[in-house]
Amino acid sequence: MVFSKRIKYAIIKRILLGGIFVFKKRGGIHPLSRKQEEAVIWADKPIQIMPAPERVYIPLVQHLGSPAEPLVAKGQYVRLGELIAARHGQISANIHSSVSGKVVEIANYNNAAGKPVPTIVIDNDNVYERAEFSQNPSPSREEIIAAAEQMGLAGMGGAAFPTHVKLATQDKIDFLIINGAECEPYLTADNRLMIEHSLDILLGARLSAMAVGAPRILIGIEANKPEAIKIMKEQAERFDEIAVHVLPKRYPMGAEKQLIYQLTRRQVPSGALPSKIGCVVQNVATAAALYAAAVKGEPVTGRITTVAGSAIGDGYNLYIPLGTRICDVLNFLDIDSYKVAKIISGGPMMGTAAADINSPVIKGTSGLLLLNKKDAELPEESACIRCGKCVQACPVGLVPAALDAFQRAGKLEECAAWHIKDCIECGSCTFVCPAKRYLMQSLRLGKAAVIRKEREAK
Repeated sequence: MVFSKRIKYAIIKRILLGGIFVFKKRGGIHPLSRKQEEAVIWADKPIQIMPAPERVYIPLVQHLGSPAEPLVAKGQYVRLGELIAARHGQISANIHSSVSGKVVEIANYNNAAGKPVPTIVIDNDNVYERAEFSQNPSPSREEIIAAAEQMGLAGMGGAAFPTHVKLATQDKIDFLIINGAECEPYLTADNRLMIEHSLDILLGARLSAMAVGAPRILIGIEANKPEAIKIMKEQAERFDEIAVHVLPKRYPMGAEKQLIYQLTRRQVPSGALPSKIGCVVQNVATAAALYAAAVKGEPVTGRITTVAGSAIGDGYNLYIPLGTRICDVLNFLDIDSYKVAKIISGGPMMGTAAADINSPVIKGTSGLLLLNKKDAELPEESACIRCGKCVQACPVGLVPAALDAFQRAGKLEECAAWHIKDCIECGSCTFVCPAKRYLMQSLRLGKAAVIRKEREAK
């Protein structure tokens, strides 16, 4: 394989460093022009509460790990907030009803990826009778972790890792890092949450810090959110252990390893967890949800999601009950679904195309991007020209062009040797590629194949 001087330099640097390098002098991109950023006017729109539809479809897979196990049966009456499915295994999460009403069925329905998953279907009686939970104004460490588990918290930045597992770490933690970067283009839900519910975030952050034993809390917010920065700094002044930091406007600044390095100058080793270097990272929405769970006794029954895109030329920040189908969201906003050529669940860089408009909003649905036909079309690939732009853009120092070639040739050993598992799937390489190679998609497939092969070998 022939490489340009730029790629050869990156390979040599990778070998000399013996690990990843994050945003030191290279890596990352600016996906939007200034004009495009100014067009994101829905960042100034307050959070709007969407009423629950007449029927909700609540999947038992809304988190990383094992599906939850149903605790209800067909015909059973459930209340808003009632536990309807219990976590199965350590890496799993409880699930609660987002409405009151009768269970219609428990059957397989497609999720956003088009994969059938077990789903509890509930007819909304519009009474919203609430399940009873006790409040706890001063929870202990054990009670905080228990609340995260019982109330079904999972990372709401998109990864959906069960929160109780992260809080129960036994490693010595120096910093709790709260992620307010929201670096994905067009997404503004976290921005509005910081503006409208800043104190909930800070109080939730203090609970998280107590749970993991962190003496300091660092909050990182990208510089393109001036109102959120101002409000969060003002509120944080009352807490000595909390510091709000303004982050450079650079994608993917909100990625876990990049955020840690930017705020602490600590680097997460390849294959290691942040807790091994004394850091735990939590999204702002997860922090607010923890405060609601541990102090107010409120389970996760909905989330704030950005709905925007070229198909509508506008955007909204909606609080959506979990289990609400995408088609119901479009109906609520009076959006003609025939004008929408493609729906991206998540952000434009790391999100995935929704295969079914009838799939529901879940705990990790940070955004719904509605694209018109022009923006939905995939560019045609051409041969790699060995320019090395993907190497410059990669925030973790990989060589995407080489990994793409290895993956397409089925050379999984080479993929592993070239650290494909360090790929954070940010899409920066695909964004800058002049040959329009589907690099992130290729690396995602290769990464999954390597992980699967390693598991089979054990």
